[in-house]
Amino acid sequence: MKKHILPLIFLLPLFLTCCKWEEQVWSKPVSGKRFTDAVIYCSRLKENGVSDWQLPTTDELSSFNESSGKYWSSDAIDELNKNRKHDNDEDRAWGYDFSTKEKSKPFVSTPLNVVCTRNVDEKQAVTIRENAEKDENECKSAKTKLKNNKSDIAPWIKYMQKFQNGRCIADAEDAVCEYLKKNNDDEEKKDDDEKRYVYAWTEYLKMFPNGKCAKEAEDAREFHIYKKRKGTRESDLYKKAKERKTRAAWEKYLREFEPEHIFEAKYKLDEMKKKKKTTGYPEWSDRSRAGINWEEAVRYCEQMNKNGESGWHLPDIDELRMLVQNAKTAAGGACKVSEKNKCLYAGIKDNECWTWKTCAEKCGNGFLEQCERTDDGTYSKLGDNSGWLWSSSIPTGKPDYALGVDFRDGHINFRHKLDTKYIFVRCVR
Repeated sequence: MKKHILPLIFLLPLFLTCCKWEEQVWSKPVSGKRFTDAVIYCSRLKENGVSDWQLPTTDELSSFNESSGKYWSSDAIDELNKNRKHDNDEDRAWGYDFSTKEKSKPFVSTPLNVVCTRNVDEKQAVTIRENAEKDENECKSAKTKLKNNKSDIAPWIKYMQKFQNGRCIADAEDAVCEYLKKNNDDEEKKDDDEKRYVYAWTEYLKMFPNGKCAKEAEDAREFHIYKKRKGTRESDLYKKAKERKTRAAWEKYLREFEPEHIFEAKYKLDEMKKKKKTTGYPEWSDRSRAGINWEEAVRYCEQMNKNGESGWHLPDIDELRMLVQNAKTAAGGACKVSEKNKCLYAGIKDNECWTWKTCAEKCGNGFLEQCERTDDGTYSKLGDNSGWLWSSSIPTGKPDYALGVDFRDGHINFRHKLDTKYIFVRCVR
């Protein structure tokens, strides 16, 4: 009897190992991921308190409860890409199409759905089920509280902190989004509302810096910083208005504040309006950010008219030349390029409108790369000390290009409408 029992004792651990109870579990599906991103996503996923997820094989996917959609699998791809006709051909990977219940061979850059899987023991399975139940209960609780009080988003923030991949995460983001949109323009918040507001965008940006409400959260943060620094900002805008001496700068100052210098600001604006009526001299907006193409420049000026103002437009080359000083390209100077006179030829060869000597005199040997440039605002009446400003004028025979002025040296030429390097825009009215 002992002879039979002894071998069984040694075989018992092996029996327990091979017959260990396991259950396959699945993560929440996500969409729009390339193959490499799908692999990384599963390897880094932590859901329901469990990590060590992996991309499933096509055999495993066939047991996943889904009726449609295409999903990535982890099936080996070496043989799949072995017989490519050309070395430059894109790799493919294995996927699974639930509509046809068949394997597919999409390119690795194709965005497909992703679901991750792993096997768990009985204890882990219980934990996952408990977490799923908590997820559902907290989701219901947050929905109920929000229904009773539209401004109470604390339960949703709490939910997002606990369940970043929870079943109601989209509802949580929508609730925070709606809250931020409603409150971003409310300057007169009570102390409790202000605390809730700061808490909302702070926690949201911590968890989802690139989430679908990130812009609203960033706007909220900017607004909060603006309120905290309102006195400093008023001083800064007043200083800029004094330095730039433009109507747009004074109007911006007045729009944002009921300022200390309100009477001076209004007086300056009245003076500028009278000057425009008597002299016809245009007024200019502040300069845009760098890196703006021609289409964006047109929209930039159109957008200014949607902010309670009117008359703004992208200047033609004649208007833009009014900003040039200390160069032959200034308005009325030797350069003949003009929208008004329909003389819009420009280029690399001298012609009846444009010559190197009159329109690009600071460029040695007839090459733009050899222009004598400065960064001290010498060539701009508004102190533009770097880069190119777009005009609305299109050079004759070149519909994909637009004319402009480089205020580093004052020269006039054209650039492709898609160019963005060192390019800015000022609007005029």
